[in-house]
Amino acid sequence: MKRDLVCQRARWLVALGLCVFGMSCHLGSHVYDDIWLGPWHAALDGASRLEVRARDGEVLLVVDDTEAIADLLTRVEVEPDKRLTCRCGGDYVLAFDTGGDAPVFVTLHHMRHLRLREWPADGIFTPGGLAAFTDWFVIHGFERFELMRLRAARSGPSRAWHRILRHWPVEGRATIAAVDSATLSDEAGALSFAQTLADEMGPVEMSAAAMRALGRSHPHLWQPRALEAPAWAAFAVVDGPTFEAALEAVEDEPIALLGAARVAVDTELLAQLSPESRDRWWVTLAETVQRIGTTRDQRTLTYTMRHEGGPRARAFADSWEER
Repeated sequence: MKRDLVCQRARWLVALGLCVFGMSCHLGSHVYDDIWLGPWHAALDGASRLEVRARDGEVLLVVDDTEAIADLLTRVEVEPDKRLTCRCGGDYVLAFDTGGDAPVFVTLHHMRHLRLREWPADGIFTPGGLAAFTDWFVIHGFERFELMRLRAARSGPSRAWHRILRHWPVEGRATIAAVDSATLSDEAGALSFAQTLADEMGPVEMSAAAMRALGRSHPHLWQPRALEAPAWAAFAVVDGPTFEAALEAVEDEPIALLGAARVAVDTELLAQLSPESRDRWWVTLAETVQRIGTTRDQRTLTYTMRHEGGPRARAFADSWEER
C-alpha cells in the first residue's frame, strides 16, 4: 500500500511538472509574440514596396511585390531571450512602404541583428532565421547578404575567403564556406570536398565556375594563392570530357578561359581529349592569354604547347615566339 501511495504521488508530480512546463511554454510564446512578432507585423504588414539602401543612401534593391514582402516578414526570427542595442546606425537600411506618410525603416547591423523602432532593443537573428532571411534576398537577385552570412560563419581570414566566394554561383557557396585550408591540403579531404561540390552543382557547372574563379581571383597566371584552393580542389574529380564540356560553356568568357589556361598547364586534362580537340583548345586558350595575359603567361603557355600540343598548337607557339 505504501508503494502504491509513492507511485501515486510520483504521477501527481509528473503531471504537475508537465502542467507547469506547458504553461511556461504558453506564456513564453505569448511574451515572444507581444515583444517581437506583434510589433513587427503591426508595423510592416501590408507593405507594398521594399528598398534596400546602403549607409550612404544608395538604393541597392527594389522589390514591388506585396506577397513577396509578406513572405520576407514571416521569415524573420529572433532570439526571444537575447537582446542588445548596437551603437552604430546600421550597415543597411530596409525601407518598407506601408502606405503611410513615410517609410518604416528597419536597420541591419553586422549581419547579426535588426532594429525596429517599436522593439525594446535590437533583435538578434536565430541561425535559422538569418539563413531564411538572406535566402529571400538571393531569390530576388541580391546576394550580398548571403555572402556576408557565409563569411561571418567562417573562422579564420574571412576577407580572402569572401573574395573567392563571390565568384561562385549560389549553389556550392555553403560547401566552400564550410571547408578550411587544412582539409583542402589533404588529398582525401580535397577529393571528398570536390565530390560534394560536384554533386551539388553538377561536374560541368562546377568546372566552369572554378575556371571563372581562377580567372578572376588573380589577373596573372601561375601565381598560386590560398584563396584559390577551392577552385583547384574542384578539378580532383574532373575528367577530360567534362573539362571540354566546361570549356565549351565558357568559350565566350575570356576571364574563364584565362583560368582554364592555368588548369590546362598544371593538369593533364587536355591530354585526355582527341588530338584534334586538344589542338583546338590549346590554340583557343593561347589566343586568350595573348589578349589579356602577361609576357610571363605567354612564355609558360608557349613552352607547354610546344611539348604537349598538336601541329596547330606548335605552329601557333612558333609564330608567337617569333613575334
